[in-house]
Parts: sequence; C-alpha cells; structure tokens
Amino acid sequence: MRDGEALAQALEGEVRTLNHGTRVPFSLELLEADHLPFTYSRAGTPTITAGVERNGWGRPIAYHFYRNHPGDLMRFPSEADLRRVPAAGILHLKLVDRMVQARGVSVFASVLSRLEDIKDYEESERIAAKVAASMAAEAREQARIAARNCTSSSALTQPSPGRVVLDQAQRPCQQRFAGLRAVPGGGTGRMGKRHGIGSDPVQADALRRPDYL
Repeated sequence: MRDGEALAQALEGEVRTLNHGTRVPFSLELLEADHLPFTYSRAGTPTITAGVERNGWGRPIAYHFYRNHPGDLMRFPSEADLRRVPAAGILHLKLVDRMVQARGVSVFASVLSRLEDIKDYEESERIAAKVAASMAAEAREQARIAARNCTSSSALTQPSPGRVVLDQAQRPCQQRFAGLRAVPGGGTGRMGKRHGIGSDPVQADALRRPDYL
C-alpha cells in the first residue's frame, strides 16, 4: 500500500550461513522496495528499467538489488553495490496502472505533493511563532499604565520575549494629578460623579484622558 510493491526472494535448500529454522529447507527473504533502484536503467536487449531486467517481450528475467539497504550506507550507492538475482527466485507484488509497468505505484502518489506543501506550511508557522516569541517592542506614548501604578517608566519597560509595553514620558505623579479636587463620598469633579468613581485621583485622571474613549 505505502510503497506500491513488495518483493521477496525464495531461498531453497542449503544456503551458506542461513538457518531455515524448520525441517523444510525453504525460506523467504523479504526485501523493501528501496533495495530495487529506480535510477538504474539500461537500453538495449535485454532492457533494464528501474532495476528490473526484461526480455524483448517485457517479461522480467532478473532483478538488480542493492546488497544492503541504501539508507544504511555511509555514502551514495553505486552500481558496484548491486547484485543480479534471476527472476525465477523473486516474488514481485505490485500495484500498476499499465500492464507493462515494471514497478508499482504507491496509493499515496497522487497526494504526496500536497502533503509536502502542508509540511512546509506547518514548518513556516512554527518558525514564525518562534521568531515572534523572541521579539519585544516598546511604544512610548502618554499612556495611563504608569499613571495607575505611579511608577517610573524604567520599571515598566523591561524587555521580555513577545512583550509589548506602552511607556509614558517620565513625570512625577504629583505633577500629573495637579489640579484634581477630591469630592468626599462622590468622586473627583463632575466626571467622577457620573462614573461612580470614589476619591481616587488616578482613576479620575484616566477617565479624563482622550485615550480612555
């Protein structure tokens, strides 16, 4: 299903270094499709197509396998790593679209490109999230953040990953709230009464600022 084909080599009788494990001297060596190179092709008679050697009628007469899985090599495989095995001892199951097709086609072949695009998209989203989490920004404006805390701007602008801080120009809280009159039990001026604010000058000043709306 995944590779579109499966291969096995029939081993009969006495084989050097092989223990059949049963009283019947017969074993099947299962081979991955990667053992049969897609890149090995030769024109002429017989013709070799994707590692499958065929006669003039298109019948397989031999298979050219890698001696070891190409992923296990510490280098790129070459023709010197191939071994020729007669087709009489090979079982080749494959999914084909055409009768003369030499190799099988995976059922996922039609969606592999789309899956690769989805993989690239997810990777780009992860990288973008990491970059955004590693950045910090500071916007200097007359904000009410420092006013409510009555602290200096230096205490509000410590950079941290993914943090955006609104800072205000430094000036003492006494100067900032100059001219506000606390009304006992009611609020600070007319604005305080309307919004139900007590005698807190910080809240009153925040409501009087244009950026509150």
